Amino acid sequence: MGVKSNDFSMSFGSGLVTNCQITGGIVSGDNKSDGASITTNSDTELVFNVKCDRSGQSSVATDWNNALDNSSVHMNSYQLIGHNGSVPDKLNFYIPISMDIDGQPYDLLLGQGNYGVNHNWWLGSLNMYTVVQGKVGVNLLGISFLMHKSSGLKLLPSVNTDAFNSTSSMTLTNLYN
Repeated sequence: MGVKSNDFSMSFGSGLVTNCQITGGIVSGDNKSDGASITTNSDTELVFNVKCDRSGQSSVATDWNNALDNSSVHMNSYQLIGHNGSVPDKLNFYIPISMDIDGQPYDLLLGQGNYGVNHNWWLGSLNMYTVVQGKVGVNLLGISFLMHKSSGLKLLPSVNTDAFNSTSSMTLTNLYN
């Protein structure tokens, strides 16, 4: 294959997200990679760019799953397809990120996998769990999101997804606002 540019954007209220950084290297197995970056399109949007090959690797998925206690309850696929309630068996890559959301620190993993000819994005955190229609559960139809255990912060998928070109976006909201 070859190194490709992969973008994931995150939209939020003005000033809601601060101190966002990539806290480790790209975990990519045998895939070639050429760095990751975060850019700000506006005061309400971040774009994560990962330059990496898109060949699914079981070793990358194993590392991801181990980091999240091998539990699908701590991860979600941000695509309407590509997550059937299980942990991924292959991922192209993932990066560890940290950020303050509404003044609280969050450690997250952002990864990309494959589902057929599409590329699906994954987000995971040990401090969050998957919710489906208001209940803890798994994503069967793509109607799910991650929610923080104590703050109620939700990481919602957006309809602005271009799986073939490996771009996706999400929105941050808070249940208590």
